[in-house]
Amino acid sequence: MKYVIPKKKHIEKFIRRGYLLIWEPILILEYICENNKNLVAFDVFFSDVLRRPKVRLMLCRSAKKWKFSDNEPYKGIKLQHIGTKETILSDLKKIEEYVESHFESSITKFREKLYRDLGKYRRREAWQFGIPAFTEEVQERSMRSAFAEFISAFREIRIPDVVFMREVLREGLKIKSVEKIVVLSEVKAYYPIMIDLMKFEVYEPMLNGKKSISYSTLFKNEEVRKIITNVISSQRS
Repeated sequence: MKYVIPKKKHIEKFIRRGYLLIWEPILILEYICENNKNLVAFDVFFSDVLRRPKVRLMLCRSAKKWKFSDNEPYKGIKLQHIGTKETILSDLKKIEEYVESHFESSITKFREKLYRDLGKYRRREAWQFGIPAFTEEVQERSMRSAFAEFISAFREIRIPDVVFMREVLREGLKIKSVEKIVVLSEVKAYYPIMIDLMKFEVYEPMLNGKKSISYSTLFKNEEVRKIITNVISSQRS
């Protein structure tokens, strides 16, 4: 079994704070889709327990720059590998079909709300500042409006789920058509996440050391909290 080696400065900082290390099961797929080659890690625990394709998309990460160890570099709680290559591709297909059937109506409603909220600002200026923010932050800030970070006068605008899913699928994963994906290899591994059990906030020591919005949002789910609490109790007893 492979373990993703976390950034030392981040994980040791979290350990000193008393955060709990959890090894999340992932499946790393190397694939080609219409001449675009990619290496992506997909969650194969939370997505499968909750049976929610969107969670699979929220938690996917590029694995191109990762380093691995055959041994557990830091002791932590291990979750069980549940999902497979087939379940991942099935979820991606469901997301693709959902995007195709809902995108136009969702983006129309989004634009209408955006224009109403712009108020005194000229639309051209708003799009000029908003779109770069949106494209850069859409995956990490799926539950919040990137516009709010750049134009403080705006009220919070929730980016439609379908827009988030379309951007991650097409731009992040480089998937134009799920049916055209050719999987070259798959590797089972563990990905480190750190949990502040007092607040149930989650950090990714592979990233920038800041709170993970995607994981912390996931851990607001009572079912997820219950599952993690049960796993911790069983492995510590």
